[in-house]
This record gives sequence, C-alpha cells and structure tokens, in this order.
Amino acid sequence: MITRLGNGGWPLGLVEEVYVFGSYARGALEPNDVDVVIEHGTDRRWLGGSLDASVNGRDSYVGMRQALRGRTRGMNCPEFRRVR
Repeated sequence: MITRLGNGGWPLGLVEEVYVFGSYARGALEPNDVDVVIEHGTDRRWLGGSLDASVNGRDSYVGMRQALRGRTRGMNCPEFRRVR
C-alpha cells in the first residue's frame, strides 16, 4: 500500500495522511493486522464520483480501495476520513 501511495496517480494523489494504530502501532510482537486510517482531500473528479455513487446507492470509496489494494489478496481496506 505504501508503494502504491508513493507512485501517486488518481485517486491516491488525494491522500494527505496515513495513520497506523492498533496492536501494530503499540509494538505487538505478532500483530494479526495493521490498522490504518487514510485522510484525503477532494477534487472535482472525486466530488463528481462521490455524488454519483451516493445518488445511485453505491459506495464512493470503491475506487480508492481498489487503488490502495491493487491485486493484493487478503487486504481489508482502511477507514477513510475526508480532510476539510
């Protein structure tokens, strides 16, 4: 995920902060997972897609999740927070 964020592109270029929390952040010797929160900004493209998804009953974060996850199996996607 960090490599993908470093490569940028849309929508990953909107990501402003990544926070790690949970057992991994506390220094667990054998964490089961890595919990992250992604904070991101918006642009016209994001706002248009988000509005379209909301009107049509879809999840507006599907594109961001796919960009973060790529083809990695077994990766659950993080929590998102839009930065104002």
